[in-house]
Amino acid sequence: MRFMFLMMGLVSTGLGFTGILLPGLPATPFFLLAAYCFARSNRRLEQWVLNLPRVGQAIRDFRAGKGIPLRAKIAATIIILLTIGFTLTTLDNLWLQITIVIAVLIGQWILYWKIPTRKEEE
Repeated sequence: MRFMFLMMGLVSTGLGFTGILLPGLPATPFFLLAAYCFARSNRRLEQWVLNLPRVGQAIRDFRAGKGIPLRAKIAATIIILLTIGFTLTTLDNLWLQITIVIAVLIGQWILYWKIPTRKEEE
């Protein structure tokens, strides 16, 4: 199991770094997953992820139950809507479009009503 978590953590870290470079791919969720996997496989890599300059503080705050800043939630929503809007205009399959819209609505519900919003000054 440790090896599986280590591999998942490494893949998630790679996707996280890719997400920093690509505007349509979120980085932080992949680094959250990497920290989770490394906590179960390699404490040294977990600490490395927690100390990354761009995402480490966000991961530590999320783990502490402080949530996500409203500004980050709004930015994520804008990126999601732009990406999904483009995707929906290029798809011809109505059922696939409906499935994507439902997935986005569920994701937005989780983002705004299940994950706490951190005050900016914290």
